[in-house]
Amino acid sequence: MAEREQYQNLLNDENRRVRELRHQLNEARAQALRTDQMMTDALRDERNAQREYWEIAENRKDRISELLREKFAFCLLIQRKETQIAEHRRNAYRLTMRYNNDIETVYCRY
Repeated sequence: MAEREQYQNLLNDENRRVRELRHQLNEARAQALRTDQMMTDALRDERNAQREYWEIAENRKDRISELLREKFAFCLLIQRKETQIAEHRRNAYRLTMRYNNDIETVYCRY
């Protein structure tokens, strides 16, 4: 009888260990699933952030291109205005010279 109780105690101990190991295995599986979900979420967040930064970079490239086109147009306008200013100055100088010559001629007659 004592031997039977001893075997029963051993069997009970082994059954308890099996339950503990199953519990530990279930906990490990749950932890692995949580870790997998966390990594999946992190990867999704990283991809979303990368997409946002790519869009920001594309928008900035578009804005830079637009500003460069505007700068080119303004440079052309400035060049055209400077040419017009130089032409007006030459005309003003010619008119001033003609005026001075005409005045000189009028004063020299009298």
